[in-house]
Amino acid sequence: LLFLESCSNPPQSGNSTTTDSKTSSLVTVVPPAAGKSAITGTLVQKGTDGNPDFPYEGLRVYLGILLVADDGKSTLARVDPMKAPQAITDAEGRFVFQDIEPTQYILVLQVPPNNLMKLNDPVTGKDMLVEAKPGEITDIGPQDHYLPWFIETPGPS
Repeated sequence: LLFLESCSNPPQSGNSTTTDSKTSSLVTVVPPAAGKSAITGTLVQKGTDGNPDFPYEGLRVYLGILLVADDGKSTLARVDPMKAPQAITDAEGRFVFQDIEPTQYILVLQVPPNNLMKLNDPVTGKDMLVEAKPGEITDIGPQDHYLPWFIETPGPS
């Protein structure tokens, strides 16, 4: 379940590093500022039958705050698209959140038309939780996800 603090459109610039649309490369991750953290990763659909991995380019990824329900089992993600750290995946599906507050986050994707979806761990099926530690860069590596609503836009002919 997602708890949205705001249902308005997200800003075009956010609290995180974004891609350079001319080169499709991610801005270099540098050590975080004092008392801050960084998170990096890659979103792909693993190739099958000898096909290469399919990187998800242009996805907006947010860091949500995990909330545990009164029953102690159900989880919610609190995301305010106007304030939450956000990144956009590059041509290789990479993203980075730079100089964020150290805490535990849950990864949340913006899905068409303008909804949010918690990202689950591809191995366990549970919430994709990421612990950001002070002064550290946490790399969650490639994350294999099947996103049926994601349609690759054909390039110029």
